[in-house]
Amino acid sequence: MNISAIILAGGKSSRMKYNKELIKVDNEFLVHKQIKKLQKIFDEIIVVTTNPNHYKDLDVLAVNDILDGHSPIIGLHSGLINSSNEYNYCLACDMPYINTEFIQYLITKLDNHDAYVTQYHNFVEPFNAIYNKSIVPKIEQLIKNEEYGFQNMVRKLNTFYISEKEVAPYLEDIDMFKNINNEEELFNIDKNRTIEYRKYQVEKIIDNESFIIGDKVITEYPL
Repeated sequence: MNISAIILAGGKSSRMKYNKELIKVDNEFLVHKQIKKLQKIFDEIIVVTTNPNHYKDLDVLAVNDILDGHSPIIGLHSGLINSSNEYNYCLACDMPYINTEFIQYLITKLDNHDAYVTQYHNFVEPFNAIYNKSIVPKIEQLIKNEEYGFQNMVRKLNTFYISEKEVAPYLEDIDMFKNINNEEELFNIDKNRTIEYRKYQVEKIIDNESFIIGDKVITEYPL
């Protein structure tokens, strides 16, 4: 498809207290599970990491950051430079759910934009998104200006936004934008629990148009 996949795995993981590349789900490293699933779609998988040996038995290209700093856009920069393709799907290594149908939908939107990103609940979701290799100089300029925010970068690019209505059908079964920030969230993932929220069918109204989707409501408990 002339599209690569980039997994960002070089973060500090301060809230997790250990390297997120070592997160295991069902006794397998989560990032390895991601790679196996993405290989069903993409011929080239690039992992931006400081631990290349973690991937020595997998058919991936493991690369390090090129620029100094700790922002995820620095990891994206390295992934794009090392990519063989114009377009690149981007994921973080702590995101347990990959929706292949949504990826295929994103690919149908490719045109002449810098980025293809979901805007959900008035929040820009910079992962589960596609970026054009041509934005490398723009990232370098942002870093030079000490502008490190991923959402800030997305807003400054020529971005095609996937609307909440468009993405809603792909979120009914799994929350592909969820990431694991701490051990409690990992416990809930590993045990297939959903104690953080309950799911309801709700009516949403956007731009004077109503539609029914599955949505999540935070679970409350008496203390």
